[in-house]
Amino acid sequence: MSSTPPVTKKTHFEEAFYSHRWKKYHWTMLDNTFLPDARGEMDAIIANRGIDPATNIKFRREFLGEMIYDEDLIVYSGYKTTANPLLNPTGVIGGIDYGMRDYFSIVLLAYNKSQATGEVIYEFKKKGLLFSEIVQAVTDAYHFGKNYCIKHNLSLNFKFYADSANPMETQTLYSEYKLPVWPCYKYAKVSAIQQLADFMKRGIITIPQDGALADECDQIIWKSDDQGNKVLELDDDYYHEDIVASLRYAFRQWCYECNLTVAETDSQPVIPKKKPAQDKFKEDVSQHTKIELSTIPKIKMEKNRHK
Repeated sequence: MSSTPPVTKKTHFEEAFYSHRWKKYHWTMLDNTFLPDARGEMDAIIANRGIDPATNIKFRREFLGEMIYDEDLIVYSGYKTTANPLLNPTGVIGGIDYGMRDYFSIVLLAYNKSQATGEVIYEFKKKGLLFSEIVQAVTDAYHFGKNYCIKHNLSLNFKFYADSANPMETQTLYSEYKLPVWPCYKYAKVSAIQQLADFMKRGIITIPQDGALADECDQIIWKSDDQGNKVLELDDDYYHEDIVASLRYAFRQWCYECNLTVAETDSQPVIPKKKPAQDKFKEDVSQHTKIELSTIPKIKMEKNRHK
């Protein structure tokens, strides 16, 4: 296989690159004998973009073929995992992302209201579920949450906050299956992402080690411009969030429960005509766009015949 080094971590290409089972070959445009003035072209690119080739991560990866990552683009860089169980939890909040053609996912976030801290106590992520399987998955998560509440002498009246882009699924789970699933708060997506990332980096919100959330947090990145500067929009071309979205939906309600500021200014609401069970929050639907990046340098690998 052959590719420019990946932008995100934990890719199959990265795994193969560091494996002894693959031989590695590396070249850049400077090695292309069919380019009459490759160095001149590269110098022109550097000048036009106004970048420092020694420090610009995007240039080093995409033009020099270095296996290197820009930590500033990794949205949840520095997240903290749970070292010790949350002391004196006061409540539980669930988050659901339906995923549709992607992954269906659920999280349960236990929290202490007075300390404004929280930890994820339950993760579920699976692709291609039938709606009957979604019902079962939510039911299982609900029973897990109830058992946690019983163990810690908490109220059993906790709710799941689901992606409001799918109001009919939420309405069906609530009305027909009597599951406490309500529409989530989806205003100000960028602000919500930044706030969650900050709280995770400071250890205010913690997640399980080596779980589905940790896997996504290592791979979700911001877009970047030609100079490699961060653009505050998730880059779905490289990795699409699923279970992290579930955590964000629970997190926004956690902010409300803990009397923390919740941003409301990044987007305009789009309220479905048929709303499920009414919540204190409104709904909106966010759109994703795509960006294409250069693929000039290549690293080629082929499997060794002998281990």
